[in-house]
Formats: sequence, structure tokens, C-alpha cells
Amino acid sequence: MSIPTSRPKAKTFSISNIINTPGKDVVVARHAPHQDSTGPPSNVVSKIPEKMRPEVSQIPDKANLELFLPSKDMNFLDLELLHNYTTSTCNTLSAEGQEFIWQTSIPQVGFKHKYALRAILAVSALHIAYHRQQRKEFYMSQAFAHYHAAVQEASPFLSHVNQDNCTGLYVFTTMTVFFAFASHGTRNTDLCGGVGDPMTDWLRLCRGPHAIDRHSLPWLKESSLGGLLERGVKRNEVWLEGNKNTTSIVDNNLLKLERIIRRETDDARLLSVYMHTIMSMQSSFMMPYDHVNRSHDGFMFWVLDLSNEYIDMLHRRNPQALCILAYSCKLLSRADDNWWMTGCAKFLMSEIYHSLEPRFRPWIHWPIQQLGWMPDDIEEKSART
Repeated sequence: MSIPTSRPKAKTFSISNIINTPGKDVVVARHAPHQDSTGPPSNVVSKIPEKMRPEVSQIPDKANLELFLPSKDMNFLDLELLHNYTTSTCNTLSAEGQEFIWQTSIPQVGFKHKYALRAILAVSALHIAYHRQQRKEFYMSQAFAHYHAAVQEASPFLSHVNQDNCTGLYVFTTMTVFFAFASHGTRNTDLCGGVGDPMTDWLRLCRGPHAIDRHSLPWLKESSLGGLLERGVKRNEVWLEGNKNTTSIVDNNLLKLERIIRRETDDARLLSVYMHTIMSMQSSFMMPYDHVNRSHDGFMFWVLDLSNEYIDMLHRRNPQALCILAYSCKLLSRADDNWWMTGCAKFLMSEIYHSLEPRFRPWIHWPIQQLGWMPDDIEEKSART
């Protein structure tokens, strides 16, 4: 018995066609012809029943076949950001009982709306930058690249909210809130597409999701994001209940601020705006916060209740409005345990302090004391002595 001196070459396969049949996709493959001459080439197509064989006109040419093939290039950085979001970041943003929505439903919305996915990746990049200080600048640059691209892509749709895009815009505006807080104090302060005011940009952004759900509430309730809105309604009821009880439990320091502002304000319309803003803050201070009730809920509900007139006052650096905002820093500091809010209260206090004339700074002594924050000019004086 003779032993073969060479082994027959293995058969190879190549995709020759992908056709759609009712109910399923069929991949029709053909053996590449043998390189030896021991027998005729084998054709898998010949084994398919005749009535199921594709007509010649159904088989795409080489150029069209490329439409069915995956891209040769993969963006591993974006894959890293998406993986980080679904395995880590989403858990830091979710309230108890909503983990599935943040981990699964929100990325699925992103796959349908590119600007939403870019916003998700931007927040994930900031999350990595927070934890990997040695590569912080790199991930920060990726975060802002995705964020600005998302803003550019989403902007045309923001004034045309409909049933098809409301979920994408809701995810986009929600992610921009996290982005605004997590990127505080960076060189990129232009978060609202041109306004560029670090004092009010993030306030406007915080109101973005509410603006979307106000125009598309029925559609959002029926979507995969409906659970987020249900929780928001329940938390709003808690906030409103606190607003009713503020007449019996009122913070002494807010009362002191109220008396000072009343004494210094002659304009009845402005005084009305100031008093409403203070009363709203009192209600937020009374909101409980624990593992179920997120620590930033009180601050967020206060921001949602702010009037456009008050935000315009902040933009003009109205001293009374700034002093009221300074007291909200105590409320904001509750959320310092969240990576995306760490340091926000002290950063905001610094902006307020340096925007006030010296004669108004004693008005905000209490919130400065509560934060344990020291103004730069005091630090310089201490260093000289």
C-alpha cells in the first residue's frame, strides 16, 4: 500500500450571493473550484431545489455586493466608549429600578439617532477622563469632539420635535445635562452653541429634556423611555408637596436673605421674581435624598422652576439674582458624590463671588461657609501674612 506524498488541498468558500426570501435571509455560497483535476468543481447552488434558486437578474453584481459586506474599518475608540457606557457609566446615571432603561433602551435609541449616540459617547468619554487622570486630556478631547458633532447634528431637529425624533432628542438633551456638569471648569465653556456664558449655559441645558417632553409627552410615555417620565412625575409631586409646607418650616438663612433683598429692592416686578425663586428653593431643600431619591433631584427641580426672566438677570449679573444662586450651591453640593457633579458647587460659587461687587459679598457668607470654600483673595492675604 502506497502512502500519498501530498495532501489534497482543502476546499474554500466565497460568498456569491445574499438574497431575501419571505421570513428569512438566505446565504447562497459556492465552492471555489478545485485546483487539481481529479474531478469537476462542486456547486452548492445545484443542491438547492430549482424553485428556490435565484434568477440571474436577482444576483447583484460585484459592485452591489459590497453594500451587503461589513466595513473593513472599525473605530475601536468609539467601541471602547460604548462598552464603558453600557458596563459602567449607565449605572452612575440611573436611579434605582431604572437600570435597564439606562443600560439598554437608551443605547438602542442612539442606534436610531446618531446625535443621541454621539452624546452618549461624549458623556462616557468624560467618565473615563475622570477616572484615568494620566490620559485625561485625550479623553476630554474625544468628549468635546463627540459633543460638538452631536449639537451640530441635533440642532435642526430641536425646533421640529415629532413622534419619530422625540426619543432621540430626549436622550440627546438628557446627556447634555450630564455633559454640562461633568465638563465644568474646562476651557470649552461654549455649551449652548454660541451663548458662551458659564453662569447660565448649564441652567438652560438642564431645562432641555423638560422642553422635549412638554412637546411630546404622549409619544414618550409609550416609548421605551416611558419609565423615566413616570419617575419624574412622582418626584415632581414630592417637590410640590414640599412647596406647600414651606410656610411652616423655613430656613433661617434664606429668610435673612429674603429680608435683605426686600430692603434693597424698590421694583415690585423684580421683587416678585426674587421671592418666587427663593420660595422654590425652599421647597427643593425639603426634598429627601437617599438611594431611591437621587441627591441632585432637588436642585434639578429648582432649575426647572426658574423663570426665563430670572435666568436673564443672571446673564446680566444682577447682584440679587447672583446672591440667590449662591444659596443654591448648598443644594447643589448634596450631589458631590456623583462623579459628574463633583466640584460643581464650589466652581459655581467662585463664578458668583468674582462676579459680585465687594459690597454684596457679605450677603453670601452663609453658603460660602457651608461649602467650606475659601475665596482666592482671602487665600492670597493669608499667604502674605
